[in-house]
Amino acid sequence: MNDTKLLTGQKSVIGAGARFSGYISPASTLEVHGVVKADVIADTLEIAQTGHITGNAEIGLCVVNGEFKGRLNARSIWLMKTARISGEIEYGALQMDRGAALNCHIKHNWEADSSDDMVELPLLNVENRDGDE
Repeated sequence: MNDTKLLTGQKSVIGAGARFSGYISPASTLEVHGVVKADVIADTLEIAQTGHITGNAEIGLCVVNGEFKGRLNARSIWLMKTARISGEIEYGALQMDRGAALNCHIKHNWEADSSDDMVELPLLNVENRDGDE
């Protein structure tokens, strides 16, 4: 099997109360109920409400109910109401339920073309706010 191709149909689970440190790759689906300190590459990452991950992650779909600290790069992220994210996230699509907490740098993945160049606008004259000339 090619190392760059992720496994299909296999699910790995880190149970509640379990602790894992290291590197997880490749994984089809990783479900975390315990504590993980690792870099992760997976098609799908599910962080349960009791789950905590610290590290870097390259993910297809990430569903967060628990806590993530670090750098998360995902095509699609779904933050449930109990999610807590700190660090940096880079995403293609983001859905966030009311109550989810973000304390991070957020960057949307898109390819800017030349027509997206910023337009310079003239500065407003804010020195004379009373209308006196």
